[in-house]
Amino acid sequence: MPHAAGPAQAPRRGPFIGLGVTLLVLGVLGIGASVLIFILPFGLFLLGGGGNTEAFDGFAAGFQITALVVAVLSVCAIGGGITLLVIGSRRR
Repeated sequence: MPHAAGPAQAPRRGPFIGLGVTLLVLGVLGIGASVLIFILPFGLFLLGGGGNTEAFDGFAAGFQITALVVAVLSVCAIGGGITLLVIGSRRR
């Protein structure tokens, strides 16, 4: 009786594919987080019953800057993820 071969191994994915997918997912989640950060002060303002809109503008400015920074970093992560996926697919 011939010796049975072991289970066939799936082809190993390169490090570029795994890292690219991770960066892509984190980038998309970061875009969602930046939208939530941007909307948060407006929701709090409405839940608080409105009030002084001039003071609110100064309060909301900090959230807008934070949302912008998170969005820029997320777009960079998405771009890096797409780049790594393209590089990884060309190496096969």
